[in-house]
Amino acid sequence: MNDPMDRRANLLAELTPVAVLTGETLAATLDESIENPENISSPDSLAYVMLPRIHRDSEGVMVEHRSVVRLVQNTNYVTLDDKQVFLQLAPLSFDASTFEIWGALLNGSTLAIMPAGLSTLADIGRAIIKHEVSTMWLTAGLFHAMVDQQPDSLARVRQLLAGAMCCRQSTFDGFWIALTVAA
Repeated sequence: MNDPMDRRANLLAELTPVAVLTGETLAATLDESIENPENISSPDSLAYVMLPRIHRDSEGVMVEHRSVVRLVQNTNYVTLDDKQVFLQLAPLSFDASTFEIWGALLNGSTLAIMPAGLSTLADIGRAIIKHEVSTMWLTAGLFHAMVDQQPDSLARVRQLLAGAMCCRQSTFDGFWIALTVAA
């Protein structure tokens, strides 16, 4: 069974999926309807399950649609609109990716996606400049490293959220002073 079409047909028969997401080319090979499914979701519907990284035996956290919307719509902590450019940097298994992806998509913003694999601080700095990133979420550790190694590129970001752990006040103070002197 080395033929991809046979493998795909066997998988579909075995798994009996409710929906298949595919492109036009592959859709033509399916025996099913290619119509968009009816939207049966509600604010209480499950959007995704976040698996905590802390403990392997931890149960997943079920996140509803309303929680995603609450995070990125009508916010009072950041401006999210069609003028923003987000950098999707966080792994999909990290909850910051919810902010990056849905913050952009639900507000008409641009979402620049980092290439797969590990990125250096210089790679991130180049992406900020190339895509003119205006809104970013960084973990505390990554924020400290970027301030130390890529302050000029980071200074271009108009809305920078940092967290997940404690950030050193001295890093914020030093970065803020550098920004105000440069302006």
